[in-house]
Amino acid sequence: MLLINQKKIEEAKKICTRFLNENQEDIEMLKLRAQINYVQENYNQAIIDFNQLLLLGQTETFILDKLAKSYYENKEYQRSCILF
Repeated sequence: MLLINQKKIEEAKKICTRFLNENQEDIEMLKLRAQINYVQENYNQAIIDFNQLLLLGQTETFILDKLAKSYYENKEYQRSCILF
């Protein structure tokens, strides 16, 4: 069951990336890909995606929270604390 879910997650990530290659400012696809990267513990890419969302004016609580946690998991504690 876990393998099936992992395949679905990877497929969703590919779809998001495909949409973002066409339009880098597709906020919904960027949010989805950022969250997928976060769940997969791909914190470097999650940080990039969450920061892109901030640059696009998205300041929802979940974005700031997940970005701070991504920095923390990357042992970038000072950046993490700034967001809390």
